[in-house]
Amino acid sequence: MTMTKIKLQSLTYALLVASLPASAQDAAPQPAPPTTEAEGGTSEDFERGFGAEGGMSEADKGTTDADRLKIGGTLAADLYVFGTRDRDYLKNLNTLWVYADAQLREDVRAFAKFRGVVDALPTGGAVGASIPAARSDVEELKLMFNAGKAVFFTAGRQKIKWGAGKFWNPTDVMNSARRDLRYTDDRRSGMDLLKTHVPVGPANFYLVQGFNGATRVNEIAHAARVEVPWSSGEASLSVAKRRGENTVLGADLSFAVWDLDLHAEVAGSSPSNQLRFGPTGPVATNGTHVSWVAGASYELPYGDNDSLSLIVEYFRNGDGYAKADYAWPIANGAYAPYYLAKQYLLAMLLVPTPGSWNDTTFSLLNLFNLEDGSAYTKFTTGFSFLRDLTWQIGASLNYGKSDGELRFGGQRYGLETRLLANF
Repeated sequence: MTMTKIKLQSLTYALLVASLPASAQDAAPQPAPPTTEAEGGTSEDFERGFGAEGGMSEADKGTTDADRLKIGGTLAADLYVFGTRDRDYLKNLNTLWVYADAQLREDVRAFAKFRGVVDALPTGGAVGASIPAARSDVEELKLMFNAGKAVFFTAGRQKIKWGAGKFWNPTDVMNSARRDLRYTDDRRSGMDLLKTHVPVGPANFYLVQGFNGATRVNEIAHAARVEVPWSSGEASLSVAKRRGENTVLGADLSFAVWDLDLHAEVAGSSPSNQLRFGPTGPVATNGTHVSWVAGASYELPYGDNDSLSLIVEYFRNGDGYAKADYAWPIANGAYAPYYLAKQYLLAMLLVPTPGSWNDTTFSLLNLFNLEDGSAYTKFTTGFSFLRDLTWQIGASLNYGKSDGELRFGGQRYGLETRLLANF
């Protein structure tokens, strides 16, 4: 992996950590096998081990035994204002994430992460949909262990993401829900999986069984993935199959060319597993449906210790609709934001800690629906003005064709503010 790629990833990570709820897994050390770009992390704790036989001194062992359980979390207070042609809507969300992370002997780890949401205005929002005022969710609940430090297992509810795309990931087939790009953090809950990881030299092999929605053994989903890195990038192949669905094949690639970090991703099945809708309801799909992503990242230094990053990504949605057919999936409750049309383009500018503003980050996101000519721009800044408290503010604008996806409901603008406290 090139130095440019490492710097870009570091900048992106710094921006997200400064402005969004930090993942509980990032807050705690992770004894893990040699990891890849898709999973992140470090193998240092794993190599040392958490038992005396792993090479720890007696003093280190005593400290570890006395502090094997870590508990923490994040509390977020969000206030949103949505402006439309006819009126403004207000929405107030308060969200609590709590995690417990037990790092045990012989590299056994138990991890749980819970989310609770209190919606002070449950009938608010741009579409005025009624939702429960208070709700809770188990985001992750998993056990991690290994066999001879050669085969690594993760069992239980866990988050998983496949693909090289920064925003769209057509190869991310094990998730039952698509990521909502209106938020820069992934707000999906984990999936109930058994993941087996076998590192072979620099390569990594994964075998995954998915249990969501399965009531019989032959309904379990199966997927496999291989990741092969080289000096300037990484290539991956994946395959997934569930009873009653067609096999999905995928591939992704990321590599560096001079100062550019390039990535591409493609997945398809014949026909598509995505349910499609027409004037009479669900309609059969025919032929091979392929979705793909291509993008580039560039880091531009502008000072001794400062740089900004630009990310551009194009998404060709094989399951997308022409503008004239938007009404059918929407009427059937199948609308997924930013996955409706056939073509999208996204450009994002990241400016972390510019100059002497070491506690401030900026981002500018621009999304274009190339099918209908509508667009969305959002500016966000985050201030870490107290050690454990971050204040994030954002403003967005919807423009372009008035009947396009990004102008649904007469959307005009959005304002938001978020306070985050980590503990």
